Amino acid sequence: SVIISRLMAGETLTLQTLSGEFGVSIRTLRRDLHQRLVHLDIIGENGTYRLSESATRDHSPGAVSFARSTGIARIIPS
Repeated sequence: SVIISRLMAGETLTLQTLSGEFGVSIRTLRRDLHQRLVHLDIIGENGTYRLSESATRDHSPGAVSFARSTGIARIIPS
């Protein structure tokens, strides 16, 4: 997913920007962030979303497995 890749790269995202980029409602994005990405340590504040610093450095077996299964392992530093 593009959103997961961007979060893993350390980007801070806004629902307003994502809504325009993907052509979906803010409500849909909010639902997806809270339901589909619940396994990520996402911090939402002041209309922005980002991964916690610890999540971007998490190399536990579960995190590595998730990265491989979603295809984002290539953007995670070794």
